[in-house]
Amino acid sequence: MIALHKSRQVGFTLIELMIVLAIVSILLLVVAPNFGSFVADGRVNTAKSKLLSSIALARSEAITRGGQVIICRANAAGDDCAGNGIAANSESWSDGWLVFSDVDTDEALDANELLLVQTDLAEQTTIQFARDDMIIFGGQGLLTDATGNLFVLADQEFIIGDTADASVETGLSIRSTGRVRSCADWKLSTHTCNDSN
Repeated sequence: MIALHKSRQVGFTLIELMIVLAIVSILLLVVAPNFGSFVADGRVNTAKSKLLSSIALARSEAITRGGQVIICRANAAGDDCAGNGIAANSESWSDGWLVFSDVDTDEALDANELLLVQTDLAEQTTIQFARDDMIIFGGQGLLTDATGNLFVLADQEFIIGDTADASVETGLSIRSTGRVRSCADWKLSTHTCNDSN
């Protein structure tokens, strides 16, 4: 005698599939608007971390070498400084920056002086610096001007943003002592840091 077995079908019913699609659609409606800001925030934080570590490197190298070390904004090719000035002009550092040991103190990148090239920033990243083309650290790790005198102005600020989301922005401040500070309370409307100290 041959036993007959009923075959059981495995899978989703049309109703189950429609319920799953409805839940996924609701989740996408909630998550999707915030996803762009999440990605932009990640790009801004990555750029800020790279800038922080580069400034710290420049300062520590100046102290270690006992001589002038410069961080300057890079040209579009990323192989030289884009300018050679310290002024009250705001400049874009969005192409990246270079760190070099300025052995001959001529504020220009020469052979065998390069310490770091940082040009792998996201295309949407924007970086503005309030004091033009370069930051010069003297042998004691303090900010100096082009003539080697101590730079005793107010904190110099970098503004780091993202073209994909104008609401995502942060700042870094460099003090005349050479210390760099990440802003915890950034005011977007005025592009300023509201930290108390």
